[in-house]
Order: sequence, then structure tokens, then C-alpha cells
Amino acid sequence: MSERVLIAISGKVESLVAAWLLKKQGRQLRGVYLDILDREAARNKVLEYERKLGISIQVIRAQEMLIPVLKPFFENRLATGKRFNLKQVFHQKILMPEILKIKEQHQFIGLASGHRVLLQNDPANKQVKVCCYENPAQDEAHLIMGLSQDQIATIELPLGSIPYKMMERIAVELGLGEFDELFRIDWKGLESELLAYFTQDMNKTIDVFGADGGRLGTCTDFTRYCQGDQYQVPDSPVVPDQNMVITEINAKLNQMKIADLNKRNVYELELEDAAWFTRADLGLKVLNTTMIWEPGQKPTPVKLIQFEESRIKAIIEEPLQGPRANIFSGDSVLWISGNEVLGGARVSRVK
Repeated sequence: MSERVLIAISGKVESLVAAWLLKKQGRQLRGVYLDILDREAARNKVLEYERKLGISIQVIRAQEMLIPVLKPFFENRLATGKRFNLKQVFHQKILMPEILKIKEQHQFIGLASGHRVLLQNDPANKQVKVCCYENPAQDEAHLIMGLSQDQIATIELPLGSIPYKMMERIAVELGLGEFDELFRIDWKGLESELLAYFTQDMNKTIDVFGADGGRLGTCTDFTRYCQGDQYQVPDSPVVPDQNMVITEINAKLNQMKIADLNKRNVYELELEDAAWFTRADLGLKVLNTTMIWEPGQKPTPVKLIQFEESRIKAIIEEPLQGPRANIFSGDSVLWISGNEVLGGARVSRVK
């Protein structure tokens, strides 16, 4: 008897090819499509994919899930300027919890998706390792952060083990992914819409200060900005070779600070919401590894010191300077050891 597997369907080519590959392997599939933008045309197209793939796909109108889940992230952003990756938050806080809930309710054996993440069995240590995709710039391990080892052990991610061009070739041969634009989510546009919702009737004026503490002027719509965003004080002269960015926002004190990124140095990070894929409970208080915060980035050597269960200090071996110091509160990091993704966290403070 084939295994009953629940697969997350995005409507885009990746999840469709993943479903086809698993069905070809004999899996008994059922799909779940979360419609967060209330698009009737997309829901109708999902019904066509049901027939083309030969699987049942449950459509969930999930727009109402966004506000309660995202509210604390936007409130934190508006109060402190901490930026966050909306796509990542959606996957970690809405998509994965929802399909895990359905999996348990209907007693599916496994879970699957079209994420580009390479999983490797490690029988010696009785675990499944999360490893980097063949093209690091296309790796999506950050989207499944927070999953436990038990959950990872039941997930199938078929795209993680095949080249991207092979996935594209399969899609063309099967006539899948022709309507990718119909399912594409403009995450920046959605973020702007949600920001407008959360800032209704809010005072948007704030005083701007330089690195030396001197007042430089006023920003009349600070809610559009996050830490790390470029910012030029209105009517102030542009200084050559300067790259002014926002380093701090304090809505309570009505202050925003900016500084020249070219002169910035980062020695240490405080991290929160730490989650491990395979470290589990090894009792380690100190770990030497490497860290990235942008896909495809060259890993940076760090020493991790755990001082609370989910809070970690990362001491950077060679301090980041100038444009390389472009990491700010709210950014997500991944810890990489060789080809293995150990886990990750969010930056709470930069020193």
C-alpha cells in the first residue's frame, strides 16, 4: 500500500513538479493550497491542476490568517524599525503550521512541498540533515526554519535533490507552470498593503539624528523605513562616498538615527528565536561555525554562545566592515557547517 502524503501546493511550477515526482514514485497524494490573496482565478486554476496531476487539492481561503499572525511583526517594526522577511514569516508561521495541523488531523504518514532544500539521511546519528541546495542563491532552508527533527524526518522535498534546470525541463514537458504569474505573490507589494493597514491614523513624523547625536531634521513618514534602509535627510547636501542608512528607530522617543554604512563595524550579534535542525539538545554552550544572512553569501566564521534556551550571542571572528556590515536587527541568519544547515535565528541586537 502506498504512503499517504500531504503536499503543500503553491500553484507555481516548483510544487507542481514536486507533486508529479512523488506521484510517479507511488505516493498517495493530497494537496493543500492556501489562498492568502483571495484570488478566484487562482482557485479555479487549482481545480485544473487537480485533473492534470490526478490528485485531490484542498483549497483554503487563508486571507484571514494574515492579520493576527503578522500583527506582532509589524508592531515591532513600527516601534523599533526591525525589518523582517514577509515570505519567510508566512512559511514559518502560517503555511507550515497549517499543513502540519492538517497532516495530524487526517493522519497522513508524510508531508511534502516544492521547497529547494536538500535532505540527507544520517543513519549513524539517527537523524536527517538539512543541507545546502546545489545553487546556494536558490536555497530555501530559511523557509522551513523552526521544524523539529521529528517533523523533518517525515518531510519529502524532491526538488532539493535535482538541478533547477531539470525541474524546469520536467515542467515544460508536462505543461506545468504555464500560469506561474497567476500564483505569484508580490511580497513587497503585500507588505506595503499590510503596512498601510497597520499604520492607519498613526503619527508618522519623527526626528532624525546623526551618529554624533546631532539633530539633522525630520522624517515625515518614518513608517516606510526599517533599520538598514538607505535614507537621505530632505534638503541636505549629498556627500560623495557616503552611504547613509538607518541604524535605529525608537518610535516611543520619536527618534531615528542614521549613519554612514561605509564606516560601520559589526563585532557581535545577539540572536533570538533560535531553532536547530539537527543539533537537538547536545548541551553545547559554545559552537564554532559559520553564518550567512543572505542567500548565496560567503559564510562568515562566528562563535556561538548560548546564554538562554532560544537566545544566542554570535561573536564574529573578523568584524564586518563597511558594506559587509549590512546586517541589522530583525534580519534572519543561518548557521552553516560545511554543506549542512545547522539552524538559524533572528537578529535582536547588533554591536
